[in-house]
Amino acid sequence: GNMDGFQTLLERFQNKSTLTIPLIFALIRPFGQVHEYLTLPTILKYFMPILEIIPEILDNLTDDELKREAKNESKNDAIAGVIKSCKLLAACVPHQEETVKQLEIFRLKIILRLLQISSFNGKMNALNEVNKVIAGVAYYPHRHPEEEWLTPDRMAKWIKDNNVLEILLRDSLHQPQYVEKLEKILRFLIKEKCLSLGDLDAVWAAQSGKHDAIVKNVHELLAKLAWDFSPVQLDHLFVCFQASWSSANRKQTEKLLELIRRLAEDDKDGVMADKVLNLFWSLAHSDDVMTDIMEQALASHLKILDYSCSQERDKQKTIWLQTCIDEFKSNPKWVVPALRQIKDIVCLYEPGGSSHAGGPTPGRANSANNRQSIIAILIKSHSLITLVTNNLCAYMSQVRDLVRENPDINPEQYYPDGRYNHVTQVQERLSILRFLIKDGQVWLCETQARQIWTALAQEAIFHCDREACFKWFSKLMTDSDPDLDPKMMKDFFEKHILHFEPAQLTESGLKCFEKFFKSVNIVEGKLLHKVKKRSLLLNNADLTGSEYLWRVITNAGEDIAFRAIELLKEVSTHLGPQLQSSLTQYHKTFIGECLDRLRAHYDTIGVLTKQNIGGVGIFEVFEKFVRL
Repeated sequence: GNMDGFQTLLERFQNKSTLTIPLIFALIRPFGQVHEYLTLPTILKYFMPILEIIPEILDNLTDDELKREAKNESKNDAIAGVIKSCKLLAACVPHQEETVKQLEIFRLKIILRLLQISSFNGKMNALNEVNKVIAGVAYYPHRHPEEEWLTPDRMAKWIKDNNVLEILLRDSLHQPQYVEKLEKILRFLIKEKCLSLGDLDAVWAAQSGKHDAIVKNVHELLAKLAWDFSPVQLDHLFVCFQASWSSANRKQTEKLLELIRRLAEDDKDGVMADKVLNLFWSLAHSDDVMTDIMEQALASHLKILDYSCSQERDKQKTIWLQTCIDEFKSNPKWVVPALRQIKDIVCLYEPGGSSHAGGPTPGRANSANNRQSIIAILIKSHSLITLVTNNLCAYMSQVRDLVRENPDINPEQYYPDGRYNHVTQVQERLSILRFLIKDGQVWLCETQARQIWTALAQEAIFHCDREACFKWFSKLMTDSDPDLDPKMMKDFFEKHILHFEPAQLTESGLKCFEKFFKSVNIVEGKLLHKVKKRSLLLNNADLTGSEYLWRVITNAGEDIAFRAIELLKEVSTHLGPQLQSSLTQYHKTFIGECLDRLRAHYDTIGVLTKQNIGGVGIFEVFEKFVRL
């Protein structure tokens, strides 16, 4: 320096024509690193003039030159290094706060230019610079204003005033590393309370209708940021979700559902989960949404209730059970979704005991939060079995009136709520009834049994109604533990099933009859279980329902009749101890009964023949004769 080195350095800068960014960096950086060892007169005489020249040189760089420098920036950090060295030198001189301020402003100006004109690499370097500035101002939040001009609020204002967020959202969002750096800027704005609702709109719009990679990255970004949003921002984000829902295609909707669900995954306090649950419920109620998407929304709703980390998880389930019941009562178009959701929510609870409502079972069954106890509450507080049964009957009555006016209605093509056809409407109502009875371990009472049988079997509108009824009652009448109240089983069998027209019996209908027939006679001791075998022993020949079985044999369709014959053979050929002693007499009685029935039909044939009545009538009697 004493040998005119400082003077030579100054003159080199004053001759601007041959200076490049790497050269400026190489010349100024060493002095920035040793600024503490330079005397004040030296800095004033030689370096302060240089500090005025450098910004001018950088400011005069063309866009192409700046782009070229930005490409190499990741290797040497030249432009940022030059400005940093200038700041260090200026800070050594008293009362140079304005110079430091201008250098900070100039640094931001260069960063902004790089963001606006650069390719991906240049933009990434500029993003790094923004985050370095943010890290610098955020690391010393309690510095005195006179120490540093650039404060967090000024940095946030610069980002807003220069539309930095808008620039960053224009492109490169398909690059995960780019979005990671963008996340830091957004977090800074959130922390400084400078992220406006318009900014949120811009972030959401940046992924709308874009490539899957962009959608994925922006959704990831929002899922991470949402936990730091204010209540107003969070509400606005949900408004964005709802606005997109109506216009989204299937793929977009599925991704939106996944994003919304993720927001509630780690919620410990229940605040986010409650918001998301309400949003899913609202989205599922959109009239214009496809049925399968609505079902996905409800499945996500259920998943949140299941996996919620909230300490109020059981309370959440109770609230939503009540909501579903209210919806079932008040909204005819939402009967099927509401019933499904009730069933699915109850299934989130652990099963209870294994005996019918005869008292609590040991262990978990005593807990207030097992499936059986929850169903008991629903039945007691809401009369849910009665409620669903009445709803089924009312629904069938409406359809019956409709079919009178439109007899050509196809049950598989008729959608009363616009989403689910008649077959599903009946099946879902029956499904939850069976679930409540089976898992709640309660009996089906006579009133509800009669209502269901009358609505679906006795006064069936379509063949499928009768089939659904037969199969439903068959499932209730399990061999080991029937779900029909034993006190009314025989009464129901005699008053309803035995009065059903045999000619209308299907295979399912005969199976239903068989279940009741065996159960009633087992209860009465007329049929006995064979030890270690599934077959039954006849202990009393006067079986309840046997006369109806004969009617089925003679009056039902051919396939059903032969199945009825097999059933009669099954219960008549294995004798129990009470009949073993009078085996010969039993055989005589049985064969005699068959002959009596044959004689009756034979006499009928004779009468028809004498009267010269042929055709269908006589052939029907002949068919009965052959069956016997």
